[in-house]
Amino acid sequence: MHNNLLACSVSLVDHPPGSGGFVVVRGSHKANFPTPAALVAGADELDGVLHQPETRAGDVILFSEGTVHGAKAWTMDYQRQGVDHGQPAA
Repeated sequence: MHNNLLACSVSLVDHPPGSGGFVVVRGSHKANFPTPAALVAGADELDGVLHQPETRAGDVILFSEGTVHGAKAWTMDYQRQGVDHGQPAA
């Protein structure tokens, strides 16, 4: 199987709940509508649709590039570190 939309995010530090960092909109890989501009702009009232997975250093998140994803402001007292990898668009 070959999938150009597979991406991964590797956590190099712990990402406890509410710490910020990597977020996704669950189920958005199946959406057939544009991402709302307010979500792209980071409007706080849309925080309820964002999911920040709790990860520990060394955890890997596999996700579709078709998933609406991004990052929230980091709130921890240590630097956020991770490695992201995706396939370049063909």
